[in-house]
Amino acid sequence: MEKVLPSFDLEGVARYLADKECKRVVVMCGAGISTSAGIPDFRSPGTGLYDNLQRFNLPRAESIFELDYFRKSPGAFYELAREMWPGNFSPTLAHYFIRLLHDKGVLLRCYSQNIDSLEREAGVPADKLIAAHGNFDAAHVIDTVPEVEARELFFECGLELWLLLLLLLLSLLLLLLLLLLPLLLLLLLFLSVDSSVAGSKQKI
Repeated sequence: MEKVLPSFDLEGVARYLADKECKRVVVMCGAGISTSAGIPDFRSPGTGLYDNLQRFNLPRAESIFELDYFRKSPGAFYELAREMWPGNFSPTLAHYFIRLLHDKGVLLRCYSQNIDSLEREAGVPADKLIAAHGNFDAAHVIDTVPEVEARELFFECGLELWLLLLLLLLSLLLLLLLLLLPLLLLLLLFLSVDSSVAGSKQKI
């Protein structure tokens, strides 16, 4: 069988694309392009995501991505989502290579099995990316539409948190005022009585 690529790395792929003057490139990628960013793949023994999901006491590893299980016990998915949320990891050289294909005008489409959104973080446009298993680009409440941008959701949640903290702070200040008010009244009463006694002694 004739050898197609000079080597199975980015340099070999880039050389093939240049030599053949490829104009319509389709990229199909999976967990391997994100492992160097610190994101585990799914099935590697000991380090894979499925092995590390045992801490959630799931009936089986895949349950964390199943809607029926999420409806009953959403905590495991939310914890995993917090760990993998965009911004916690940076795109790798492979992600930026896909972006470079787009910048050169030769990327037709990128089909990704990954849910980490690192293709988008690297600058691959949404209309060029097909996330086969979904990703963190958008989210919505179960059984509702429309979807919203994940960053917008994050901002709204952050804003609500700040408002909640402000309300809590105002409540604490009000409680402190209510606790101090009787003491202030007693102090004023004491000073008033003391002044009256002193005035009486002066008259005598």
